Amino acid sequence: MSIQRRLLFAFLGLLVLAFVPWLIGQNTLTPITVPSPTEATSSLFDIRLTEFDQAGKLLWEVNAERIDYRQDRRVADVQKVSGRFYRDGELLITATSDTGVLNQVEQQIAMKGNVRAIAVKDNLTLTAAEILWNSKKDLMTGSGTVTIRQPKEKLSLTGQRLEARPSQNRFTLSDNVLGTAAKPPLEIRGRQITWDADRQRVFTDRPLTVLQATDRLTLSADRGQWDIAAQTLEVSGKVTAKDPSLELEILTTKAVWNLKRQIVTLPQAFTAVSAARGITVAAQTGSAQLQQESIFLQGQVKSSFQSTQGTVTADAVEWLIPSQRIIATGNIFYQQPERNLTVRGDRAVAQLDQQNIEVSGGSTETQLNVP
Repeated sequence: MSIQRRLLFAFLGLLVLAFVPWLIGQNTLTPITVPSPTEATSSLFDIRLTEFDQAGKLLWEVNAERIDYRQDRRVADVQKVSGRFYRDGELLITATSDTGVLNQVEQQIAMKGNVRAIAVKDNLTLTAAEILWNSKKDLMTGSGTVTIRQPKEKLSLTGQRLEARPSQNRFTLSDNVLGTAAKPPLEIRGRQITWDADRQRVFTDRPLTVLQATDRLTLSADRGQWDIAAQTLEVSGKVTAKDPSLELEILTTKAVWNLKRQIVTLPQAFTAVSAARGITVAAQTGSAQLQQESIFLQGQVKSSFQSTQGTVTADAVEWLIPSQRIIATGNIFYQQPERNLTVRGDRAVAQLDQQNIEVSGGSTETQLNVP
């Protein structure tokens, strides 16, 4: 090989070697980033943590047996927790739990395991599996079986989920909610029920059922409100009241139950039915005396008897259930189509056990058998 050829090959070889790094650089793969090792958490024992809002007012004071800070040192895991939670510097809730997670960025704390809390203003006690207190939103949520009690009034409310506004003293429970009162013995069940402690009322805009434990009287409706101080329960929507001992059912759209006086006021049109007796009575307004076991009806009252197909219309009717007597007054009109019979008067008395009706008025008096 000539010297010229050797020099040419050497030159070409050097040229190729010079271009290799450039070619590799044009086809470089995206490098894999290897995460840096996590910093070890720092731990503190028997410590108190405090958090303040922008105005310098306390948000919370938290005591714990142990605190383990995470990498960013703004989130900490706490053991054996007791806390005091504030709003605008006012103490709202005190609480204890087995464990918790404290997030200073979100200004919230989650407490878990044997949670016990007290709403300081009305001394309401709360137990739950877990609660989350968010001071920014003034919101407390809870899960597991959540129970709120007022020991003084012997009231309690139990559900599976909690949403509360502690500064407003308002607590809403949902999912199979049960409310109980010792005096009078009362149970309230519903999908969602709110306890407004400041206004001393328990209310819901969802379907509910109320049970008077003494005589098993039940009241169901689309919505309701229990005024604890006044001892009244007001329900509306599709309202049904049932008394199994009296074999009586009342259908209406609104009812007010005075729990102390045991009177149910019916301010809107209603129908009372006793299927066992074959009697239906309808009126514009009325009331039921639960202790006296009587119903008073007023305004376009109409009573019908299944056994005779007879009907009585009147201005007012009093139904004395134990004595099986119905007393009607004002513009009495009795009609029994089967016998082609009509009778008018000012007053009528139906004695159901004797199966007769006495209609009187003016100088006339009529005795009717209703076998």
